[in-house]
Amino acid sequence: MSDNAYFQLSDGEEELCRMTGNAYTLSSNPLVRIVMFFVKILQFFLGSVTRVLVVTTSERVVVIQNQKMLWIFDQSVTSRTVFPRGVSQIGYSMKRSFIFFKTHYLLMASTGETEIFSAKSGEGVTAKGKVEDMIKSVKSLKEKTSGW
Repeated sequence: MSDNAYFQLSDGEEELCRMTGNAYTLSSNPLVRIVMFFVKILQFFLGSVTRVLVVTTSERVVVIQNQKMLWIFDQSVTSRTVFPRGVSQIGYSMKRSFIFFKTHYLLMASTGETEIFSAKSGEGVTAKGKVEDMIKSVKSLKEKTSGW
């Protein structure tokens, strides 16, 4: 995914923070969670994993979800803007699997929907550091616009 292919900055707007990873949706329904577990495994084997790019700018949070087909071709792209007042919760989560693997997640609730984004480590920054930077960025943006 090209970094700026699916969103543009407006005049005077500047990028504050960027995080890439995979996207998931949380549901409190146990049946939905079980079904989605198998869907996630099937998507992995078919090369249809959903990648996400979360960018905070001086005015908004942009979430770009890109689903690949056969790991290479774009199957679908969704780019949406979440304005700071629309973010009701922002947080961090860590999940360990098979004792050795830790995944760090950014939790974001907006418009009644809670989403979870796994973080990938970047240039000299750990995945946990990326999530913490994104939380600080969204929090400071929200404070500027609404006095949160």
